[in-house]
Amino acid sequence: MNKAPALFSALLMILQGVSCATLNVNDIASLDRGAFEPLRLTPEIEPNYLRFDLIRKTEAKPVNDSASETVDLPYHPLGFYLGNGLFYDFNGNLTIRADYLLHAPAEGFHIRKSGRPEKNKGITEYIYRPDTLYKQYPHRKKPIYQYHRLSENGVESFMYGHRLRYIVETTDSTIVYRGKRRKWDVLYRDGPDAYYLNRRRWVNHYRKSEEGLVLGSDYLVTLADGGRAIHIKRGGKKRDRLLYTIERDADRVFIYDRKKRGRMITFEGNSFLVYRNQTLLMRYELGGGG
Repeated sequence: MNKAPALFSALLMILQGVSCATLNVNDIASLDRGAFEPLRLTPEIEPNYLRFDLIRKTEAKPVNDSASETVDLPYHPLGFYLGNGLFYDFNGNLTIRADYLLHAPAEGFHIRKSGRPEKNKGITEYIYRPDTLYKQYPHRKKPIYQYHRLSENGVESFMYGHRLRYIVETTDSTIVYRGKRRKWDVLYRDGPDAYYLNRRRWVNHYRKSEEGLVLGSDYLVTLADGGRAIHIKRGGKKRDRLLYTIERDADRVFIYDRKKRGRMITFEGNSFLVYRNQTLLMRYELGGGG
């Protein structure tokens, strides 16, 4: 029995699997790179969680006396907008804001997310009308209310019906994230483009310097190659370690590590697709106004 065809088919499948485990290296090498906008360090509220992960923060959670499991930290509604769609929240999650990539109007929007776009499944529609968010699912006739927002004199109250979810109180020097009685997080301004976050157990410092954005002890975000690349680094004792490079052209964004693994975003009119390496993950589309 001739085993050569079977061995060839198996080898071909292995090679295809390896190629799909990275981004297309030729696409990256031939990219006509465009410039990014300047980096910024702007405190913002993002209560809709219309983001997808670039680096998700995790922690070890005990399962029993002898074992633990690694779980994702939840998104935090407060964080810093870094420019170019990047958002870093107070739980240390580095994400990309879908609403910013779509240039969704702040006063109201209708965004459709598909988690299985190749089959038009896994659909969630985000309907934001002035100060109120709804979600719509295919199996439900009516949109499902998520929260509404009350604003008065620098105090933003996020409500579910008559029940308070949280408050964000902003002054010239602080941003306070709290419940009805207890303060959970306090962000203090510490000079031009500098802040520190005070939690009960630790303090984290954030600043914009000539080198880039220092995000506590988590990351250093810099512009490179004359503004045509963004580098995301992990600070080290002797030198920083490059985690991801971000590059773009007119229609695509590549986010990759040293082995060319990562994300690709492709823009199509009023929508974009997100790939992990060469596997399609999700689609976001901007519809009519909220």
